[in-house]
Amino acid sequence: MSKYIARLLSLIILTMALVGCSSAKPFAYEDQGEVKEGPGLFSGKKGEFIIYNK
Repeated sequence: MSKYIARLLSLIILTMALVGCSSAKPFAYEDQGEVKEGPGLFSGKKGEFIIYNK
């Protein structure tokens, strides 16, 4: 009886793992060294770094 429960549990876990990975989508790689266009943490709305604004 113990082997039956272990096999059933293993089959359920394997099935859940396969179903969980079935909706995977391709990953779009972006180089970390490139600067993206647009606003950032220290830039304004235009995406420019402004030191002094008159």
